[in-house]
Amino acid sequence: MTKNKIGIINCEDEFGNMGSMKEKGMEVQQLFDTLESQLESHDWFYSYSDDSRYYKTGQREHMQIWNTIESLSLKGENEFDRAIDMYRKAKPVISSPHETIITK
Repeated sequence: MTKNKIGIINCEDEFGNMGSMKEKGMEVQQLFDTLESQLESHDWFYSYSDDSRYYKTGQREHMQIWNTIESLSLKGENEFDRAIDMYRKAKPVISSPHETIITK
């Protein structure tokens, strides 16, 4: 970190480059945007399909979602937590009348 002439602290990487940090931030934001669009367009009920085309497409989309989450986990723990939170909010919760909820 360095202080510029007007006292603003700049965060630089180990080589003094500001650009690469901005690029990393843009890359993370791009991954979050990708994840958001994947979650919005995903067919969450693909596993119930009798048509193997829909099942395979849903399975492929599900793997792409988890690949994006894995990429975010490599960026940092906060990014991973935010990605999992997005996943949990997007995934519908279906309760069956035959399910028994067990609590402690």
